[in-house]
Amino acid sequence: MIVRDENAVIPIGSWNPEHGVTLSVPSVVGRTGVVRRLSPDLSAAELEALRKSAGTLRSAVARLRK
Repeated sequence: MIVRDENAVIPIGSWNPEHGVTLSVPSVVGRTGVVRRLSPDLSAAELEALRKSAGTLRSAVARLRK
């Protein structure tokens, strides 16, 4: 995918500035790596669960940095 610059869509972990943590979400991957992250349609409950998970990950990283 990367060598051929395919711009394939795959779930892959990458830094997500919106959530301030690395998350695995569907993303377009090409020669330069993740070209863009895709935002799947989520219900309000799913979006809240994603935000909660991101918060948990941020907290775990903060504890590791101490």
